[in-house]
Amino acid sequence: MMSKLIRRPGRLSVALLLLLLSMPILAEPASAVLVEDGYVRELIPGQHNTAAFMTLVNNTDQEQVILAVTAAGVERVELHQHLHRPQGMTMEAVNKVTIAAGERFEFAPGGYHVMLIGVKQASVGQLLALQLQLANGEVVKRLLPVQGY
Repeated sequence: MMSKLIRRPGRLSVALLLLLLSMPILAEPASAVLVEDGYVRELIPGQHNTAAFMTLVNNTDQEQVILAVTAAGVERVELHQHLHRPQGMTMEAVNKVTIAAGERFEFAPGGYHVMLIGVKQASVGQLLALQLQLANGEVVKRLLPVQGY
């Protein structure tokens, strides 16, 4: 049979194509952290700071740590949390965010958030490229839509 395929190159090409199509496609391994429901708040006129919110899902059996976040067109990005104190609510930078194994972590208004400082432009409908740096060396990249208040 192989000799018949060699004599007819068209059949060999079809046979090789079918073989290749039947093989599993090699893809990048799944990310340790998934990003769900992410968005960036639009800039208030005259302001250059805003925040990003999202849910992070640790889909591993080990804790995952977010060490830093970067964003295109943004001078500085910090991880922040809101604290409720007797004098009122304050905002404070944190060095890292830890997501327990198999758990979710919420960046939400009034709680933890990604503070975007020195944003050049963030209008409703635009996409902002965000990169989360994990302690395991992985970089999770996502495009987040800019939404109004």
